[in-house]
Amino acid sequence: MYQFDIQSTDGSRLYSLPFESVKITEELNKGLDGQLSMPYQSILRYCQALQTTPDAAIAAQPMEWFLRKDGVRVFGGILLNRNIAGGREGATSYQIKFADFLARLAKRRTAEYFFRENTDQVQIAKDLLDYTNGEQASGITVGSEPGASKDRQLTSRRGNIRDEIVSMSNEKKKDGYDFDVDVIKKLNFYVPTKGELRSSIVFDSFNILSWQSVRPLEGQLTNKLYTIGQGFGEDTQSTTSENTPSQSMWGLLEDTQSEKGVGAEDELQDRGDQIIDDLAFPTDTVTIVHKDDAPDITSYNVGDTVRVIIEDISFDKELRVVKRTIQIDEGGNAQVNLSFERTT
Repeated sequence: MYQFDIQSTDGSRLYSLPFESVKITEELNKGLDGQLSMPYQSILRYCQALQTTPDAAIAAQPMEWFLRKDGVRVFGGILLNRNIAGGREGATSYQIKFADFLARLAKRRTAEYFFRENTDQVQIAKDLLDYTNGEQASGITVGSEPGASKDRQLTSRRGNIRDEIVSMSNEKKKDGYDFDVDVIKKLNFYVPTKGELRSSIVFDSFNILSWQSVRPLEGQLTNKLYTIGQGFGEDTQSTTSENTPSQSMWGLLEDTQSEKGVGAEDELQDRGDQIIDDLAFPTDTVTIVHKDDAPDITSYNVGDTVRVIIEDISFDKELRVVKRTIQIDEGGNAQVNLSFERTT
């Protein structure tokens, strides 16, 4: 059974909201967002029973949200906005948009001049968090962290702290880190990657409701990439990444990538090399849909590797989950859409 709670940041107020639907999307190294929807009369009746109003309960002060399954917190974060819609007959719908606690760092900025060089990338991320917590506590602290990882350079002037943390991750750089912010507001780092092999979890014709496989071909491949960084005119920093075997097979396929916030050449090269690794040759992006409890969403996480069998296309591989979307209806039934890391 699912339960959607919101509570004040000091824990003094707690509401378990009714809902018609809840949709949550979590993506590796990008975070989580979602939306709760219900008829306006449902939230109105709920709040009237508590002698309050929807906006007084939900939109009058900072609130945090948590999704529970069978009493256990699975996801959590902050509220982004509430949306009331209606017409001539009055208000008809009430929606709440939300995100994980990482979104709190999107509203924090770095120092006027923040600079690190030849510094472990995880340490740079920790320094960013320490800086903003020194300005005012965000509630987010460092959780699990790996041993030594790659040294990097970061220059930031009032930069978005969330974006700076993402910029050093595997989402943006080759040899970066994976990270997440959990329900107890811990910022966790994983090197080289997050996740483990879940050998007991198999998706096949018994639990896959639907599936799709997309393979980019010539018009969507890139085997020579120019990554453009800081600077102007002839002083602009740039690097070139290429894959000559792909050029021999597919011909020259060029593209550019703008990274105007990056000045260090090795950082630009890492970004370009990562993109070339992904796009030089055709790779399959597989997505599937399954019902929750087949398997249970708490039995695996984004970043974990599971086995996927699609007999119609003779596909049988272990794939890493990189994105998960969960849709829950008012009866507590859930469907889960999974996207996997590209595979050859």
